[in-house]
Amino acid sequence: AGQCLRPQDIGLLASLGVGSPRVVRRPTIGIVSTGDEVVTVDSTPGPGRVRDVNTYMLAALAAQAGASPFIVGLVRDDEAALTAAVSRSYERYDLTVLSGGSSMGQRDLTAAIFMSIPGAELLVHGVSVSPGKPFIWARAGERNLLGLPGQVASCMIAFHLFVEPMIERMLGREPTSFRGFGRVTARLAANVPAGPGRETFQRVRVGTDGNGAVAEPIFGKSGVLKTLTEGQGLVRIPLGSEGMAAGATVTVMLFPQEALQ
Repeated sequence: AGQCLRPQDIGLLASLGVGSPRVVRRPTIGIVSTGDEVVTVDSTPGPGRVRDVNTYMLAALAAQAGASPFIVGLVRDDEAALTAAVSRSYERYDLTVLSGGSSMGQRDLTAAIFMSIPGAELLVHGVSVSPGKPFIWARAGERNLLGLPGQVASCMIAFHLFVEPMIERMLGREPTSFRGFGRVTARLAANVPAGPGRETFQRVRVGTDGNGAVAEPIFGKSGVLKTLTEGQGLVRIPLGSEGMAAGATVTVMLFPQEALQ
């Protein structure tokens, strides 16, 4: 139970005469993105505007984690429009993920929209994680409503930390964060500061020198996409730490490399 069937596993089942094994249905995830500054991917952004990144990144992350993603749409920062989109997703899908609308000044609106679902219970309203602090989790019956940060790095890390374990549980496996990540031991190439009271996930490049693997920190705000695309993994700095010094031995969680089919 809980094992993903590989081609050789299917061959073994066939050899045993099992033509219709009982399997777990892939969880369905409705993806809603919001932000008045966000435009569709086929638009040309004007001043102060950005293309919609999170919809497509979250869909890819959900598929990589074993779920079936469904794009509900890009919705403006309007309570009525967002409530309608979230309600539509809640009625159709096991999980609803709302990206954006969870940053400072908007988190209460997202929580209120989630709580408008009949029987909804607010479980989490902010976490001690950087990047990824503005995370919201509400549950209504057997379905979950998740508010992820709009900043791309925050959004991705919050997905792996909090959404991925839910998918794992729904697939019949032990809930685990960063399940598909490899691990490698390396030395830090530079000091990494960390804010007090938060667990920090530092994006890094991974290389080698004459003494083994080296992790080079990639610094930048959580909305800077290249901190993810130019890096190979993450270093977790524990809660309560003031950072890590150059030369420290760390475990790098390597981004999954499997291509999406």
